[in-house]
Amino acid sequence: MGVTCLRREAKLLQQDMNRSFRIGSLSELDDDVLLHILSFLPFKEAIQTSILCKRWQYLWTPISILDFTQTTESAEDFMNFIGRTLSLRGSSKIAKFKLVGRMNALLPVEALVSVAARCNVEDCELHLKHLEVPLFFPHSLHNLATLTHVHIERAHQRLIVHPSICLPNLKTLKLCDAVFFEEQLTQALFSGCPVLETLHAEDCFWEGVTTVSKPPAKLQRLIIDEPMYQNPYNPVVADEFVIHGDGLRQFNSTGHFYFDYRILNSALLEELTVEGNLPNTHRRSVSECRF
Repeated sequence: MGVTCLRREAKLLQQDMNRSFRIGSLSELDDDVLLHILSFLPFKEAIQTSILCKRWQYLWTPISILDFTQTTESAEDFMNFIGRTLSLRGSSKIAKFKLVGRMNALLPVEALVSVAARCNVEDCELHLKHLEVPLFFPHSLHNLATLTHVHIERAHQRLIVHPSICLPNLKTLKLCDAVFFEEQLTQALFSGCPVLETLHAEDCFWEGVTTVSKPPAKLQRLIIDEPMYQNPYNPVVADEFVIHGDGLRQFNSTGHFYFDYRILNSALLEELTVEGNLPNTHRRSVSECRF
């Protein structure tokens, strides 16, 4: 083979290599592929890619899992960042909205959750341990048909729900450090979630509630983690937790046993776990806890 032919072959090979490298670069990928890559980044880092070039400016906006976790920034800067982000996204669907911050005012939180509700959020997670006022179950979520999962964490403040609450598709409800303070409202919360499958109450108190009964008919998993620290027994705290367990398959309880637990119609129960310590101020024998 002559020198001319070798040069021609080498040139063609170099062209093929250059084409391969171009195909492998980010700039050659479709927007759908780039968006998939962005979905693996922490949400805040995905937003920061908007400064790379004009094409990337709004590429992140269809991301449907929004995790807003406050770090070192002030509450005001944090809230402004969330507001700008939600404004740029417009009405794109939100699959999950997570808010973790040190906010101490209720109205801004309600406004943010309202935006998520208008975007048909399915999973809402709120960690609001610095709020020092009673927390109304977010008004914009009270009748949201798209909602399937809710997780709310408080700082032992009363959780207030509207008597007409109706979450027809909610399947998982986790409440942490909340105070249930009225029997009628507590029952309204349970009856307003007809297809609830998992209920997890962690470090919650039941102030002014004497009996908690009739959980959702489709409830399959009930997890109650009572506070492990000492707490003087208050006679207005719920004394008995009555569970109509027609479909209940799993029951787990840990803590100080402030309640008697009584499960009715538990033929489907597959897993039962009870562990913890009995407080000196409200000592019950395990035999008195009826299962």
